[in-house]
Amino acid sequence: MITEEEMLEMINKASVEYTGLCGDLTSAIGILVLSRVYGWKVMRLVSSRRSWQVANKIFGDIKEMTPERGEHARKSVGLAISDKLGEYWDLISGKKKTIPETTRKMIIE
Repeated sequence: MITEEEMLEMINKASVEYTGLCGDLTSAIGILVLSRVYGWKVMRLVSSRRSWQVANKIFGDIKEMTPERGEHARKSVGLAISDKLGEYWDLISGKKKTIPETTRKMIIE
């Protein structure tokens, strides 16, 4: 896992060298920072495919730098749902678009 100092160095370097939309850089920085706290699995769930790809293009493989599940991953309802359903990559890829209401009630309880 990258250290806080390494992360700040990467952000500073990207901020100076990046050419493109500022919104893309902002999203990429958010993904990198929050991946250290929540883990890359949570950030992959909540980020668009495009934002995830941009972040990986700017900073390198986020999965290699951050934990799969961070200290606060338990706060993610989406991750809890994918854990119970066992269909994490189907949710990410969009193959699983909806969750039946009976299943949703079981997960939340």
